[in-house]
Amino acid sequence: MLELRLGQPVLLQVLNKLLVLARLSTKSILSSTDRNQSLSVGSDGCGRNEGDSVSVTSNTQPQQNPTVPPCMSDEHRANILLSTASFRRIISMVTGQDIRNFLNQWACHAGHVRIFAKFHFNRKRNVVELELKQDLQSRGTLNYTGPITVMLQELDGAFIHTFKLEEGRMSRDLPCHSKSRKHRKKKISLANGDEVDMDLARIDPESPLLWLRIDPDLAIIHDIHVDQPDFMWHLMLAHDRDCLGQLEAVNALKDFASPETRHVLSNIILNDRIFYRVRMEACFTLCHVVNELSTLSNNPTAASATVTSCLLPMFWQLFSSPAARGLIRQNNFSNLQLYFLQRAMVKALSTLRVQQVCPHDILIFISDLLRHNDNSRNPYSDSYYLADLVKAMKDTLTPAIIVRGVMSASTLPFEARTVIEEVSHLLNLETETISYKGTVTVVCLAAIRRLQRLGFLPIDPSLFYQYALSNFYCDIRVAAIEAVVDYIRGERDQSALDWLFSNIIEREDASDASYVRLRFEAVQLLLRMPPFQRGESGSRLDTPQLVERLWTLMNYGCTGDPRLRCAVAELYYTLYGNRRPTCLPLPEGVLLVRVKEGRSVLNISENNSRTSEIDCTDELNKYKSECFGRGIPLSKMHIEYEELEDNYSECEMLHANTMKLERDSIQRPTVSEFNPQFDLKRSRTGNFSELNDSSNTFKRRTERLSDDEDD
Repeated sequence: MLELRLGQPVLLQVLNKLLVLARLSTKSILSSTDRNQSLSVGSDGCGRNEGDSVSVTSNTQPQQNPTVPPCMSDEHRANILLSTASFRRIISMVTGQDIRNFLNQWACHAGHVRIFAKFHFNRKRNVVELELKQDLQSRGTLNYTGPITVMLQELDGAFIHTFKLEEGRMSRDLPCHSKSRKHRKKKISLANGDEVDMDLARIDPESPLLWLRIDPDLAIIHDIHVDQPDFMWHLMLAHDRDCLGQLEAVNALKDFASPETRHVLSNIILNDRIFYRVRMEACFTLCHVVNELSTLSNNPTAASATVTSCLLPMFWQLFSSPAARGLIRQNNFSNLQLYFLQRAMVKALSTLRVQQVCPHDILIFISDLLRHNDNSRNPYSDSYYLADLVKAMKDTLTPAIIVRGVMSASTLPFEARTVIEEVSHLLNLETETISYKGTVTVVCLAAIRRLQRLGFLPIDPSLFYQYALSNFYCDIRVAAIEAVVDYIRGERDQSALDWLFSNIIEREDASDASYVRLRFEAVQLLLRMPPFQRGESGSRLDTPQLVERLWTLMNYGCTGDPRLRCAVAELYYTLYGNRRPTCLPLPEGVLLVRVKEGRSVLNISENNSRTSEIDCTDELNKYKSECFGRGIPLSKMHIEYEELEDNYSECEMLHANTMKLERDSIQRPTVSEFNPQFDLKRSRTGNFSELNDSSNTFKRRTERLSDDEDD
């Protein structure tokens, strides 16, 4: 972005200036260090023996240790240690431009520009009527007003239009420079100067526009959605020489499932002149398009044949053995483009579905790749390739309903049994010769957890406990902890949560350096997969012990590890927010007022509750006797009672087992009764006059706690 703003030559001058200043400061520091070392030999120029003692008097200063570097001045520090302020100062010094506004918008504040664009070609005026709309309501977006570039690829070449983007919705007319199709050249010029032949049979004969791109140079941080026909995306993917434009076209073609889209994507995958990342993304888009097309077929057999024929023939064309088609050749990863493409094709094949089920041929194909994998003559490791094969087999599985009590190998479906056999075989091989960073073991543990979650294996976390402890590589232990966290969330197992805190998060093992990372990774996994949602009632994992553990870790359990402490604080906020955890019992004498729920809870001791009940009864009897003594009619008693009710707190009802008070209503006197009486269930908190007296042995402490931040 700065290169586009300042220009490449000017930016190179700025970087050269920074390098020169850093070298000058470094030489100055080194020269001062050499001078101090020479002074440490002796002020008289004579060397000393090692056994001679040196006395320091009040008139002499102690010599500086030559191994300690001297303190840098502010000028040297600014030249060597680059900061935002010094970088802005150097740019202003070299170019005379101030980039303060640029840094405030893109570096100091978060957010990106999100634009929705659509256009229409006006044949009479020969202009493209472009309409842009900024999304300011979504999270993480910002309001951008500044220059923006639009590229129109026309029959006579690419034309750039720059204008100012305004707030909200705006329209702009972009003139076209191309002639009619009758007078056009045989070849069409592209933005990079190349001339290519295009098939223009599907485009509008009256329109010279081939495709449109907004901000092709990435001058702003954006998320742009352009509404244009599928044939424009086809031309853009096939003929645009910018890989970013090709990636944009590949992602946009997911919404255009058609045989033409499938044909264009197949040509991109087989074209070795295309950037390999574009070919990889085209594999996944092709499988997505084929899945959409299979839903239109009523014949499952024909749909399965159509799905499997989309990518498998291309795989055999690229990676088949020269001896016979259908035999996988030995691994040869010398061509990195084909290596990444081979991995992408395997992962994309696992996403194929026919009626929400992966075709049977795909699983057999992937299992054959695992069994016949030969890396004996390959100078490179095949760990990541094997890991992708296991991931692909895992992704082919679909949920199943199996009775756990009668689970056996004979009752398992063929797909699950095949995956279990291959995963077990690879895990046994890993015990003899482990892969690089335990990559294969990591994906095998994830596959076992998926088999458990889908019901193909008994749910038991003991295997993950073994791999999470020491004597294994750190990535393997993190994968095992992830499986344990997923098990905790799925099964709501309290013992597994206690094991995770006791053996990983709360453990401080100085002999094992990996525990610093493991503790942080475990908390991060709990953040990503929380054991229960905030405000969830009745969860078995929401206990006072968990609150105490998190509170202890936040206060003094993460000494010397601020990153872990911040992660624990974030986990506490994720589970409980800013409110008091509902699992905690109320302290004695604390009043909990829940405004939105319309009730309050008060916890008092049994002795004080009995005393308060007697006081409440006496207070109400006194009020009734005064009313009858003055001869107040029943309707007037209702009015005075309502006034008394407004002055008092909420009415409570005492539960004998929990010793908590909850709101309830006082039964009003009715006209039908001969002697109107008040049926007291629990008096008002305003009648607890004795509890507020300092002479009373019980001093009630009242707090206002809210379940919601806005209360």
